[in-house]
Amino acid sequence: MTTPLIIVVISIFILSALVIGIIIRFRHRITSMTGMMIAMALGMSTGLTIGVIVGIIFAGNLFYSTVIAMLTGVIFGLFAGMPLSLVAVLDGTLSGMMGGMMGAMLGEMIKYDYQDAFIRIMFMFFIATVIILFWMMQQEFIKGKRLWNHPLVSLIIFVIIMIGFQQLGPFVSSSKSSEHHHMESGDMQMKSFIVQADEFSFSPNKMEVTAGQTVKIVLDHIGKVNHHLQIIGVEEQGKNSRLQMESAPRQKSEAVYTLTTPGEYKYVCTISGHQEAGMEGELEVTNGF
Repeated sequence: MTTPLIIVVISIFILSALVIGIIIRFRHRITSMTGMMIAMALGMSTGLTIGVIVGIIFAGNLFYSTVIAMLTGVIFGLFAGMPLSLVAVLDGTLSGMMGGMMGAMLGEMIKYDYQDAFIRIMFMFFIATVIILFWMMQQEFIKGKRLWNHPLVSLIIFVIIMIGFQQLGPFVSSSKSSEHHHMESGDMQMKSFIVQADEFSFSPNKMEVTAGQTVKIVLDHIGKVNHHLQIIGVEEQGKNSRLQMESAPRQKSEAVYTLTTPGEYKYVCTISGHQEAGMEGELEVTNGF
């Protein structure tokens, strides 16, 4: 997980725990219907948002992502309903379970190019839900007269949080960036890699293909300065090989290679000083035996 994604997950847990803390403190003032709504909303929104995140992290393993997301939603829905009534517990746990399942499936289905944007959308949805819950709790049972409880102030807080949130870097983890997929093309199989270029590293920094296999490399530039990617020695393996890929900040480029000679090949950023700073990796071509 990247640092921005860790911040998002921690924020979700802290805000959910804060809602539960308010429920515990004012539990004697909360009506049955209000308690059911709070437990249901919290379980659903937490399970759905965490489900999308773990669905993206564990893409390809829907079982793990679904279990983690369901447990998260159920736990928060359960703790939100426990101080109130069995009906609130039932509403919270079932909503959390449903939200977790839906979120995990959504995360699994989202294509790589849209994962970062979708995490941002889901976190905005979660923050909006929490702010509405705080506003509702203030109106229903807290009854305190504080400036931040005004709807306009709540809207300003939401806008400030979203502006700060947009300043965070990419959310998709480097392990996800190294994920590859296979595409059938007649008798030949193509293997694809997404390589992220940042200051100053490639992720992944190790790739493996079989001799004779066609490989597609997508250079995803997430940094702020220009980067190149060159596979040293690949020029000896055929006239169709592209020696170097270039990508401007926040852009992508791609190239297709057919590697025929087994061996270990280094890929580097050819801009002066970048390789020395750590921008290099290894492409291993195996003989397939």
